Amino acid sequence: MKKITQIARQLLLTLCFLLTITFVWQGVFLASTSSAIAATVDDRAQPIDSSSQDTERTQSNTIVAGDGELRNPGQTLPETERGFEGDDNWRFIGNAKFINAKTADAMIERFESQERPEPQLNEEEEPDPEMDLMVAVNARDGRMYEQLKITQPRSVDTQPSNSDNLGIANEPPVLPVIVGDDNRQVYLDMKSYPERTIGGIAPKNSQTSTCSGALVGPRHVLTAAHCIHPGGGGNDKFFANRGFAPGWKGVGNTLNEKPNGHYSPIRYYAPKGWINKGDSRYDYAVIVLENNSFLRTLGYLGTSTGTVGNLTQRSIKTRGYPGWNKKCKASPIESGDNKGKCYNYMYGMTCKGIGVGPFQFSSNCDAQKGQSGSPIFKGDNNIYGVVIQEGPVFNWARKMRSDVQNTIQQARSKYP
Repeated sequence: MKKITQIARQLLLTLCFLLTITFVWQGVFLASTSSAIAATVDDRAQPIDSSSQDTERTQSNTIVAGDGELRNPGQTLPETERGFEGDDNWRFIGNAKFINAKTADAMIERFESQERPEPQLNEEEEPDPEMDLMVAVNARDGRMYEQLKITQPRSVDTQPSNSDNLGIANEPPVLPVIVGDDNRQVYLDMKSYPERTIGGIAPKNSQTSTCSGALVGPRHVLTAAHCIHPGGGGNDKFFANRGFAPGWKGVGNTLNEKPNGHYSPIRYYAPKGWINKGDSRYDYAVIVLENNSFLRTLGYLGTSTGTVGNLTQRSIKTRGYPGWNKKCKASPIESGDNKGKCYNYMYGMTCKGIGVGPFQFSSNCDAQKGQSGSPIFKGDNNIYGVVIQEGPVFNWARKMRSDVQNTIQQARSKYP
């Protein structure tokens, strides 16, 4: 009987031991399972570090790439530069020096804020052929060439291109044309032509623009020269990284605000009359952009020589980007701290040319700082001038002439 009791006691102790082991194992399992579930839920709640992923962004995304740089639609294409070396029409003159983006933005702001004498419409004024010649600067390494002679035809109108016919915007009604009241309309469809060919100029990852411009070739932007160089002083004052975002749509740096991308510059063209003298008669420039397949689908505006006959009291249009913190009557921002601000949307109007001289012309098109470089065009989608200056009564544009067209042709010839 005693032996049986000992055996029973051992069996009972063994059973208790096994039960204890079982309970401990279950506890460990449940704890680890709970931790795993909590970790899974926690991972889902945390933002994904895009820098650790190599996912391709699409136009529906509103996220910039992991390195903080907006990824453009389309593909980067091989460069097609037809070099300056060996071209007897150009001469290497050294390396340009660049002014950093922050300082450049402040210089543009000061330039557009200062009072400048209004252009004189002197019909007898003659151009200076030396000042028509171009300076071409590599926007990446600063290598600089000066033009020695003009070989292109002196006046070549260029035709607009709607590219693959992505769509043409419905034309807004004609608006009142009274300078002194803000009659501009806001444009929000940045996939339509011609709005998608007009954009803001700024360093690539900027959230706001400092100037405006328009495509006049597959990757060629016409703007005001003071948007890339302050004027006078020669070769040491070019502004760094003046890129172009066609169809910019509000403050920001995602594909929501830049639905057509933002493209870096590879070459600046500006006349010696601006680079060396700061002469407002030569306040125009062309920026050549990086080669991109999507950019080439947007199309571009054409050019037509401006004359007294086709500008004086004739209907014209303009589109551009006023300073983001300026007031715009048509602002889509209806509440909050930014209510009524232009906020880096595109604004424009239908207006009229007033006085026309050999180089510039005045108009009653409303404009503010930031709209320098905006195209003045007509229903044929040809550019007749470039906005360069505000005035106390009228605003001023640089007229489309053979010298501007020569610059465009040079840029398109060297960079197809």
